[in-house]
Amino acid sequence: MSIQVSLKLEKEGFLLDVDLGIPARGITALFGPSGCGKTSLLRAIAGLQPKASGVLRMGG
Repeated sequence: MSIQVSLKLEKEGFLLDVDLGIPARGITALFGPSGCGKTSLLRAIAGLQPKASGVLRMGG
C-alpha cells in the first residue's frame, strides 16, 4: 500500500511540481536545503495550501 501524490503549486518566483509515491508504512523523511519547498509540500498534502492543485491517492 502506498500514498501517491501529484501536485503543482505556483507562487511568485517559485514552482513546486511533485509526482511521488510514499510507502504507507514506516517513516519517510523529507529533506533538502532551505527554501526548496519541504513545508509547502507538506502543507499542500494536508490541504492547507489554497493555491495547490493535484491528486492525493491512498491505497489505490
